[in-house]
Amino acid sequence: LTAETLDGLIKHNGPLRKKDLYTQIFGNSPLRNKMIYHNFPTIESQVAAISDDIAYNNHDLEDGLRAELFTIKKLSSIPFLSKVTRIHLKKKNIYRREILVNQIVRELINLMVMDVIKNTQTNITKNKIKSIKDVYEQGHLLVDFSVKMKQKVNEIKNFLKINMYNNKKVIINTNKGKKIISDLFKYLLRNHKKYIKKEVVKNENIERVVADFIAGMTDRYALNQHNTLFEEK
Repeated sequence: LTAETLDGLIKHNGPLRKKDLYTQIFGNSPLRNKMIYHNFPTIESQVAAISDDIAYNNHDLEDGLRAELFTIKKLSSIPFLSKVTRIHLKKKNIYRREILVNQIVRELINLMVMDVIKNTQTNITKNKIKSIKDVYEQGHLLVDFSVKMKQKVNEIKNFLKINMYNNKKVIINTNKGKKIISDLFKYLLRNHKKYIKKEVVKNENIERVVADFIAGMTDRYALNQHNTLFEEK
């Protein structure tokens, strides 16, 4: 990976105050001296980070609606979303609920993206950004929501926390998922030779190898493996 890519990964959530872990990972690599830990990352990295945030929140809203953890009407309790949902609910006799959900989420993503573009252009002009050096010298994000949109995004996050992340059905399934991963991890530590090549284990810590192996599983594959190993006994 290039220094720029690593810079974006390391500072995905902003500048780092504690860099000891990363200096250990880099060891004597020349990249070690290219990392500027205390500054915000490149423009490209900031775009990737906020895109992740936009996708995460909106697709969680979509998943919550599809799983019927909350209704479109309940979603309207968020002031920012009331206007959007009201417009689309007028079409409920024309379109299926699934289509209405798609349209609402698509419009929300568009509103957030347009806000980021406009606010970023303003920030770049206001701060006279001409080079990567100028980006690094800023003590704040350049690619960001406007103040008003930040408040709206926080309203959505609070809504999701109450109605989705802390929903009893979700917590039950989350705990089931944790148990499945825990069971697979313990089993594979003892029986890794059946699933993982010798060469991979030879140069790596076995716990790390098993964790990476599980991380590469799809949900369906992990469930099927767990059912095969434990449910049938």
